Amino acid sequence: MLRRSSWRTLLAILTGALFLSGSSAWGSEPPNEAGDFVDDTRRTLSVWHHVPFYAGGDIAQYEATMAQSRDRVRSGLFEELTRALSTMTQAGAKAELLIEPMSNILVMMDMMHDLHKARDLQRIDFSIENQFKAALDALYIGNDIRPAERRIQFSRGADTPFLSSYISGKPSSPPSSGKPRRGEQGIRTALSLRDEIDYLAYGSFSNLGNNNFQLTLHLQNARTGAIRSLISRGPLVAATDLLAQSMFDFFQKNSYPPWEAPMQQLEWLAMPGNPLRNEPTSASFGYSFQEAMNYCADRGYRLPYSRELLSAETGGPYKTSGIGHLQSDINYPVLDRRHLHEQYMLRLGPERSMETQLYAVTAFTGKGRFWCVKGVPSRKIMTYELLWRLRRQHRSGDGTNKELFAAVESLRFELGDVEAGGSYYNNLSTGNMFEKITRFYTMDAAVKVLRLHGIVIDLPEPVRPR
Repeated sequence: MLRRSSWRTLLAILTGALFLSGSSAWGSEPPNEAGDFVDDTRRTLSVWHHVPFYAGGDIAQYEATMAQSRDRVRSGLFEELTRALSTMTQAGAKAELLIEPMSNILVMMDMMHDLHKARDLQRIDFSIENQFKAALDALYIGNDIRPAERRIQFSRGADTPFLSSYISGKPSSPPSSGKPRRGEQGIRTALSLRDEIDYLAYGSFSNLGNNNFQLTLHLQNARTGAIRSLISRGPLVAATDLLAQSMFDFFQKNSYPPWEAPMQQLEWLAMPGNPLRNEPTSASFGYSFQEAMNYCADRGYRLPYSRELLSAETGGPYKTSGIGHLQSDINYPVLDRRHLHEQYMLRLGPERSMETQLYAVTAFTGKGRFWCVKGVPSRKIMTYELLWRLRRQHRSGDGTNKELFAAVESLRFELGDVEAGGSYYNNLSTGNMFEKITRFYTMDAAVKVLRLHGIVIDLPEPVRPR
């Protein structure tokens, strides 16, 4: 086990390794947040084999101490002494002879508590470290990740024993060329650290009370100096396992391309921050469709389409072109038009199906929150809106119009509007208001039928028929 001073020595050697490797970690240019911390290659990365966990402050005891004044503590001790004396005097003992011995007993009990606590802390850091390593290894075994597939392993190089002996200050076997001087040892150590170790890991544990602990783990990239920190809370063994899970996920989980706004040309504007209008429990909560539309228009913005709003929400409030998460059971005015040529509200319920979220304002009254947006809607959104307009126009008619309606519904269905799969046609020639339609098998066939009727549909590239 490395002493605390030895760990500082290791960090000093790390600085030397960074210098020798020509790293710019301490330069003016900050490291890349992702690429500079985790190697982009699929090679197995090496973590220094010793992961020290230092005992942090007893947070629970600190909170309890700070919650009590000195007078309150004295009063509590006096009450304990008085109760004990009362019990014993009732049994026939003389109070004046018991005061001093009882006071000494209370002091001794506090001292014994501290002694037991100090004893229990001995080697607990060793136990946590080994539990952490075992839990991490169990995750690899349980997920059937073979040695060649592991992203991390604990160090085991030819110079690792030398590094350990150098840091701990213990003598080591000299190289064949003779025992080097201390300065040469430092250089050799730094070079070994640079070549063999990718990460250093160290942490702490603190008592939170009620059998709960807080564990932290800090990972330092030995080449760039970048640090990532992980944290877990819970009963000690459970918190240790959770910390191992966090490290396992951090390195082993598949990486995916970062989120990119599919409609980057849009600029978003939040609604006013009036607390009386923003709190759902307030009697003045929410804005009407007209209020929201006017607020946006006065500032050079417009209301969004539902697909724009839902797409931006996937990025969240911390990604470029993303917005805060939309709340369930809250109305959001949008520009979509569906079965009726009316103003519509988007309302998120337990199921996020596109068509069940849009309600005409005339049929579903109520105020809500809103977002404003600036920018030209995408071709895909305008195609959806065109198809819905054609559907409203050709929902009823004769047999010729039925073919056109079937082409529109076929395109809607292929573009993801599942509701179009159960559409009915209002045939005015036969009087059948719920006449079934036959969808076209290809989008190309549906597009050709629309062209025969003088309607040109410019499908977006991702869904253009081949």
